[in-house]
Amino acid sequence: MEILKEKQFWDIHYNSNLNILELYWKKSNRDIEKEEFENYLFELVELIEKYQVDGFLVDARAYHVVMSLEVQAWHDEHIIPLYVKNGIKNIVFIFTEEDLIPFLSVEQTFEEEKAMMITTSFTDDIEKARTIFVKST
Repeated sequence: MEILKEKQFWDIHYNSNLNILELYWKKSNRDIEKEEFENYLFELVELIEKYQVDGFLVDARAYHVVMSLEVQAWHDEHIIPLYVKNGIKNIVFIFTEEDLIPFLSVEQTFEEEKAMMITTSFTDDIEKARTIFVKST
């Protein structure tokens, strides 16, 4: 697996076997700021465009964001259309039971109107997440 980007809050890898990106949130002593988060998402979109992936998985066990209603609406208006335009069909998030509040904010984000065009799944295991992509190809 090729590492494409290393940042303070996440690393992004390209999984050529599944033609997906894998995002790994990292532990940090602070939460990501709203503007930083938006910039991270735009950088993700650039990689999606460049690699023409079918989807991506997000290991969110060290996630640093509780997406406010404002961020959820922004995501649905500005990011989801870019995912759809670039052929994203599936997104899988990895959370644990301890991650209830971040999980709920992400789940609610992907229940927004435009986000419903993408299949979104949740699991607690990386291999289960990859299996979802195997089944969808």
